[in-house]
Amino acid sequence: MNDLDDFRHCIAIPVGFGAPASHAAPAPPLDDLQNAFAALEQSTTHTEVLTNLTRGLQREFRRVVLVQCGLTLDGLDAVPADGLSLLSRAAHSRRIEVAGRAIAVPIVFRGSTTAVLYADDPNQELGANVPDARVKFADLLQRHALLVMLRISVHETGKPTAVQSMRR
Repeated sequence: MNDLDDFRHCIAIPVGFGAPASHAAPAPPLDDLQNAFAALEQSTTHTEVLTNLTRGLQREFRRVVLVQCGLTLDGLDAVPADGLSLLSRAAHSRRIEVAGRAIAVPIVFRGSTTAVLYADDPNQELGANVPDARVKFADLLQRHALLVMLRISVHETGKPTAVQSMRR
């Protein structure tokens, strides 16, 4: 089985390229994170959460591809060949995976990997690794996105979460 087999029921949505760092003065990292959090909090559907998470990652990475699982395969050509194994590892480990200048961020909701975001910076020097600050940025965005998805689900179903039930 090759890495592409893991994504035969997925759709890849090439989201595009973020602005090159040289075109504008970079915002301080915490401002970018705060802005990304604010966008996530405005989301009212899981699709909007994934869109805003992708846009948030574009603040740190030049190329971002959203791979939604459970749909038909389309558009994975936007992910470099070596990125497919990274996507596969992230989907199976359910953890952020890093390889060289690329990162894969899984979205695990209700026990299933529903999506994986692939991000890299093709302009970054070959052989360079994703800086720790970028990995932490992605980790914080992922965690916040999952909390927003949980909030949306609770709001849609009207069922209290375990924390709300314990408070009663």
